[in-house]
Amino acid sequence: MNGRVRTNFERFLECSSPRVPIQFYTQARGSSSSSPIALGAIEEEEVRKPRIVLNDIWSACKNWSTVGIEVPLSLENFDSDVKQYYNPSLSAIQIFTIKPFSDDSRSSAIGIDGTETGSAITDSDSNGKLQCLDAGDLGYLYFQYNEVERPFDRFPLTFKMADLAEEHTGLSSLTSSDLSPNSWISIAWYPIYPIPPVIGVDGISAAFLTYHLLKPNFPGTLVI
Repeated sequence: MNGRVRTNFERFLECSSPRVPIQFYTQARGSSSSSPIALGAIEEEEVRKPRIVLNDIWSACKNWSTVGIEVPLSLENFDSDVKQYYNPSLSAIQIFTIKPFSDDSRSSAIGIDGTETGSAITDSDSNGKLQCLDAGDLGYLYFQYNEVERPFDRFPLTFKMADLAEEHTGLSSLTSSDLSPNSWISIAWYPIYPIPPVIGVDGISAAFLTYHLLKPNFPGTLVI
């Protein structure tokens, strides 16, 4: 049995990892058959693949956005763990899709400074595919946003994403199978309060950012 004591950072990562339901969709994978069947016939194999829906990520964070996440911290001179609560809010996000995706005609892209910068509709005939000289092909930029409000004026994560999704429906409907691996989100975590109250302890009131890829690296596919 491993008796290693977990660090406070490891405790935070464990507590702040949302549990998101996985959906499965079936794809028909065709391949030519060498068996003596009718000319032109295709042997199809159904492949069961996993994916997650973006809206399920935001929903999984709803309770945290309402009351904060509880992280048990081990502090010097305390006999028991201190329960520190953090509130998550959106810091920045970039979503790239593997195919052009558009909202309706009312939608507009949000620039990196938090202001609107034109249409979010990407036309495959208008050279809309973004290129990066160092990283190669990123995919089609669907949405980007950088929060500029002061920390305590920000909406909690789930409610901010719901607000943005009113104009940019893909923030709710897109799935991981639609996304480029370059899609990511940054979450800002701000301390709310500790239980029991703690005064004058270094690090207990620290705020920080975490970065997350929005396209999981699933271990493989299931053949049914």
